Amino acid sequence: MNFVSKIFAVSGAVAVAAALACGSSAAAAQITISSYVLTNVQPSGFGNWTYDADTLNDGIIPNDQNDDMLLDLSINPSITFTLNGSYRITDIQILSNYLPTNIIPGNTVSALVTIGANSAQVTTTGFGTLNPRSGLNLNRTFTLSGALASTATTTFTLSNFVADASFPTYTSLGEIVVNGTSATPEPASWALMISGFGIAGVMLRRRRTALSA
Repeated sequence: MNFVSKIFAVSGAVAVAAALACGSSAAAAQITISSYVLTNVQPSGFGNWTYDADTLNDGIIPNDQNDDMLLDLSINPSITFTLNGSYRITDIQILSNYLPTNIIPGNTVSALVTIGANSAQVTTTGFGTLNPRSGLNLNRTFTLSGALASTATTTFTLSNFVADASFPTYTSLGEIVVNGTSATPEPASWALMISGFGIAGVMLRRRRTALSA
């Protein structure tokens, strides 16, 4: 390996280390949903369930059919969410506190999650209080993996919802919470990458000085 190759090997190693640090050091945190677009979703008031323009991201976990979105699965509803930046999503949660005798809350078994060119039908896992009618947890989590989790995105779409067999034609969405890591390198990582290329520049100048002496 000649001198120049060694320089770029060193600077490249520093840059790679910085990139790895950027991807691994950040802990997953809640991501802000800026807005969302509904497709094939029944209007507010359908079935006496009401919602408004920010029901899914207003920070309110519903206790009844108000501020809770009922999805009619026979018309193939889908929802596209826009985030407040570029992120790698680790999980998506559906939250509800609805405890009366309605069987629907908490019955989302799976949905098709689409991020960029990647789509997968993701099965939910439950947590929190049980719905006394269905025996399912009221809160559900889509845990992402593979390309869905590694792709940086500003949007994602939920579609092809599947509800539990106890009531398969409808499901409901109370509050949507998204967790993940920022796809933008932190300042310390940028500094490490820049320093790597700076080292290469210094070594090249010293080499040229030595050769001209």
